[in-house]
Amino acid sequence: MKKQASCLLLLASSFLLHLSACGNSATTSEDYGDLMASPSGLTLVESEHVYGWGKSDCTLCHHLNNIHLNQSASGYNESGLVYMPDVRDIVSSDGISSCSTCHGTNGVQ
Repeated sequence: MKKQASCLLLLASSFLLHLSACGNSATTSEDYGDLMASPSGLTLVESEHVYGWGKSDCTLCHHLNNIHLNQSASGYNESGLVYMPDVRDIVSSDGISSCSTCHGTNGVQ
């Protein structure tokens, strides 16, 4: 019984540590800079998405309520090419199934 409790405590601690290593649940935006300016643009590549590469559930690290918030006063992203309120509406209605539309497969086959 004591061994089971120790294992359960270790498992719970590991899970909480994993969650704390990812994005946060604050209402401030996760800011990765202007992805359009990166060599691969919006498409995720392993060299730029090391810890999340190959994972199909984006919400393990990215909380849907605090992504795609960076925008100028006009509503566009840093490059002026993407209207962020529209992106948030799509993510709000389609959830993580919408991620691959802009960001590619993230190495998931």
